[in-house]
Amino acid sequence: PYGRIIETASEAGHLDLALRLSEHLDDGDGLAVTAMARGFARGNRLRDLQPLFQGRGESESMYAFVIGPVYVELGRDAELDALIDKIEQRPQPEAIASWHVEGHLRAGRRDKALEILLGLTDKERDLVVHAASQALVYGEQPALAYPLAQFITGEESYHIGLKARIAEAVRDQGLAQSLVPPLTRMSAEDKEFVTGDVVAALAASGGWKDAVELTKTMQPK
Repeated sequence: PYGRIIETASEAGHLDLALRLSEHLDDGDGLAVTAMARGFARGNRLRDLQPLFQGRGESESMYAFVIGPVYVELGRDAELDALIDKIEQRPQPEAIASWHVEGHLRAGRRDKALEILLGLTDKERDLVVHAASQALVYGEQPALAYPLAQFITGEESYHIGLKARIAEAVRDQGLAQSLVPPLTRMSAEDKEFVTGDVVAALAASGGWKDAVELTKTMQPK
């Protein structure tokens, strides 16, 4: 029951409170520990989490996927290099690139993020964009992923879901409307999974008529 409080406290910088409550965490509270890793990295207090990591049989390197982008965002290059050196099996170049893209976007350095992406092959770019956009969208910062939407070209349900959440956050009606045609090419199961996100994006961006029409297709006949 304390997990969500710890997540919120960590994200808001109330690190002492998060640390005090962490004694109530159990094995199923991975999201809370992830939020703590991000927050304590930002506050330069990862050392305070060592007892928690040890008690869970973990280490900070296991949370590199959230710590790395923080170091990029804050320009703490030496700490990023040290973190990567601690990881037993060095991350793939695409993973490290995704940390850089995410970190630069969080810091408002859009041009730096795009420079990295444009220097990659199509296959590498797809991997990096997917990882960075997921981290931002599901890390409750979907608007920051807006520059990545142009690179999300697939029509699988997860592609459409990511773009829908981005479109909703930035209220881009054109982007939201572009997601309607791919729904007609999906399986019924995939369409059901993602249509609600597209409806929300249309409504948020002012496309009320389209949102209503799409909602009608969701209702049982």
